[in-house]
Amino acid sequence: MTATRVRPPAPADARFLAAARLRAARQQPYLASALFAMVPVDSPGHGTFSVDGYWRLYVDMDQARAWGVEASAAVLLHEAHHLVRDHHARAAQVQVAPHERELWNLVADAAINDDLVAEGQPLPGPVLPHHLDLPARGVEEHYFAVLRS
Repeated sequence: MTATRVRPPAPADARFLAAARLRAARQQPYLASALFAMVPVDSPGHGTFSVDGYWRLYVDMDQARAWGVEASAAVLLHEAHHLVRDHHARAAQVQVAPHERELWNLVADAAINDDLVAEGQPLPGPVLPHHLDLPARGVEEHYFAVLRS
């Protein structure tokens, strides 16, 4: 078995991500360990940030620079919430089928964004529960069940 290697970001990108992580950690200090545990993977053309169950953080640096440090920090918080809320395992518990993964991610995004926007985080274009005709402050499994049916 060969180890997977992730190329470190370019120095300017590393400085940008460090600034965004530091800002995010100052905003929600209880997530600092999660924010710094994510391993950045350069993902040009991705158009956003995302995470996987192995705590890899897929980052489109062009998009990050367009958002700026403040909004990128908010997006980092969003991604950290996916991990600490254990969305990958919870999806398995509610038996999200392969064709329903996008729906699960959408309701998970709405649940996270609801909290972050209420806190004043400058998320770029967040999907919120009311965009999906769902009540505020709900949980992912409830949102999923409603939209699944």
